[in-house]
Amino acid sequence: MARDHRGRGGPAVSRRSVLRGLAAAGTAVPLWAARPSFGGARFDVTFVFTSDVHACRLANGPNPACVAQGKTQRALERHVAGINRGHLQRWPDVIGNAPTGLHGAGQPIALPHGLVVGGDITDHAGGTVEHPGRPLSQPGQAYVLPRDSRQLMEFHEFYRESPSGVRFPVYVGLSR
Repeated sequence: MARDHRGRGGPAVSRRSVLRGLAAAGTAVPLWAARPSFGGARFDVTFVFTSDVHACRLANGPNPACVAQGKTQRALERHVAGINRGHLQRWPDVIGNAPTGLHGAGQPIALPHGLVVGGDITDHAGGTVEHPGRPLSQPGQAYVLPRDSRQLMEFHEFYRESPSGVRFPVYVGLSR
C-alpha cells in the first residue's frame, strides 16, 4: 500500500495528479459545451473564485515576513473591494487579441451568487506557534496552538458576508 506525504496508509494522491485528471476531463468535454437550462429556459449563474488569501496577522500585530511579501491588511482590503466591484465590469470579448467566445462577451457581469475560496486562507495554518506540544484537554487534539486563531479571525473579518466584507455568501474550501 502506498503512503501519502504524511506517512499515512492509503492511495497517495497529489494535487498535481488531480489537476492532470481534471484537465484531461476538460479536454474531453469542453466547459462551454454545457448549456445550463431550467425547464427549457437558459440561465446563467455567476460565482467568484479565489484562493491563496494568506491572512497573516499575529498576536502582536502584522507578521514582518508577510508584510515583506505584500500580504498586508491593505492588500486584503483591496482584494475584497475588487471582488465586491466585479459586477460593475463586463465580460471580456477579447483577451490577448483573440476572441474569448464567452456567451456573455461584452455584457455586464451579473451580481455573484457567492464567493468560493479554494484554500490557503491563512499563511501558517492559522498562525504561528509559540509553545507547541502542550497537550489539549480534548481527546484527539495533539497541541495547544496559542496564536492559531489570529489569522483565522483576520480572514473572517475580511471575507465574511457583511456590509464591511464580501457582499454575498462565502463558501470556504480548505486545502493543504
